[in-house]
Amino acid sequence: MRDFSYFRADNIEAARNAAALPGAMLLAGGTTLIDLAKCGVAEPSTVIDISHIEGLDAIDVTADRAVIGALARMSHVADNPHVKSLFPAVSAALW
Repeated sequence: MRDFSYFRADNIEAARNAAALPGAMLLAGGTTLIDLAKCGVAEPSTVIDISHIEGLDAIDVTADRAVIGALARMSHVADNPHVKSLFPAVSAALW
């Protein structure tokens, strides 16, 4: 794994600006990006941590769509009663 810079974004605008940097990649709370970097599959020059941005864990469901935030936990999406009733395949796929 090569060295990279770390940037903690505290709002969406800061994350968007940092993401425009060449080689920048987002870290949204999981460890997948770091695991991929350890294996040499991903080689970010900058890792942008968005795990502290308020509201990115939102799950907004209407009759014809579901908007799932980048920080929404899969278990919360799967257990959401509106997702279960309106998008049962999504709920089932997450278990």
